[in-house]
Amino acid sequence: MDNLSENIVWTKEISFKTGIDPSLILEISNAIDKERLIEFVNLTVTEYIEWFFDWLTKDISYIKRIYTKQSILNQIKKAIGVKAEIEETEKILEKLPILKSLLLHYIRGQSLTSINQLIQGNDDIYLTKARNFAIRLIPDISFSFGLLAMIVIEKAQQQSIEKKDIPWTVKALASCIRV
Repeated sequence: MDNLSENIVWTKEISFKTGIDPSLILEISNAIDKERLIEFVNLTVTEYIEWFFDWLTKDISYIKRIYTKQSILNQIKKAIGVKAEIEETEKILEKLPILKSLLLHYIRGQSLTSINQLIQGNDDIYLTKARNFAIRLIPDISFSFGLLAMIVIEKAQQQSIEKKDIPWTVKALASCIRV
């Protein structure tokens, strides 16, 4: 790995840790490069969610490349009201703002009752839709924000921002989502 470019080395390291394709990691990195890094590092959790979902909608392949398991895609479909048998990623992409809204409600501490009402489907006194969202989907969404955080930390260090100067929001981004 010594004779590989610095970009290749760090993307491969993150890939080894996450199982995400290094080319996708580089694509996220390139999207971050379009931002002013000093400002990007200091975003709030809500702003990272906004940025991530905006990025996610730019290329239809991103969803399947980040959420590689069919079970995750099925959970996303349930949460946004797309039938499980529909294979079109376009449908998921079209309704992705619903997932972003659910996530924002979740991290703001909205009740499961409130979240359950936002998810399409039959009324459910046991809050099954919200519980599935929180128990089955949030860990995977949290993982994707952990990936984003790793990339942001790497980019910051490349720009000589010391690790101690990187805000806790970035360092704990995945945990902030998973709360």
